[in-house]
Amino acid sequence: MQGIKTLNLTNETVAGSQGAVFCEIGSRRYVMANLTKFKAKFKVNITKKGVLGKSGKQAKPGGWEGSWEATVYYNQSTMRALAEEYKNTGVLPPFNIQTINEDQSSVKTIGRQSVIFKDCISEEMIISMLDVDAEILEEDLSGTFNDFDFPEKFKDLPSA
Repeated sequence: MQGIKTLNLTNETVAGSQGAVFCEIGSRRYVMANLTKFKAKFKVNITKKGVLGKSGKQAKPGGWEGSWEATVYYNQSTMRALAEEYKNTGVLPPFNIQTINEDQSSVKTIGRQSVIFKDCISEEMIISMLDVDAEILEEDLSGTFNDFDFPEKFKDLPSA
């Protein structure tokens, strides 16, 4: 078929290592340069109900949940300080996480994407770690978020 653009060229993909992550706690903004992986998920809570005259259940969205996971090098105490504050005061300060996907080899074609996850809470973290067999210590963090915004979105690819 002539005239149809080939989609998903390599210059329309994003390299996983090209970008940045920031964490804003209170009035301080931290560069999360020690981060090696980050993933945020949006899950729709589905309610399933039977309906007269239908043999199957019908699905209806009933809210949503946001969760995030990260792997970081074990070289900062920022999140552990939040755990200590919660232990001492009973107040767990929420924070924001901003992720930016920006691959210079594809930015002209698809642009960049920036997402801000709001009111994040870290649910689980390591307080202390040692491993005689590890060349580099890494830790997994996880938590939730209550809101998100897209200050920047990737450009839509042309349709065929």
